[in-house]
Amino acid sequence: MKSMFEDYKLQYASSSPIVVAPSPPSTSGARNYFDDYDHFVDTSTRSQVGKSQLEMYLDDDSLDLNSQLNIVEFWHQSSVRYPVVSKMARDLLTIP
Repeated sequence: MKSMFEDYKLQYASSSPIVVAPSPPSTSGARNYFDDYDHFVDTSTRSQVGKSQLEMYLDDDSLDLNSQLNIVEFWHQSSVRYPVVSKMARDLLTIP
């Protein structure tokens, strides 16, 4: 699976990565309501540095096996977080 992921990663390497720039410090004394969110994003991404999308996907909590899962909708929603892995899933799930 890792070999397949590496092949897909190379194939879709031309896709631009999403880069989030830190926001400049507020010059006013007003509380920035996005500070908590920025902190959350910073701590979340810091723990994932060095991991591939595949490793992050495999490390995620497993889904409830008794839930009514629409696999197509799941991968549509997950394509933002795991763009390369979702392309792998798309190709594998279309095999008859």
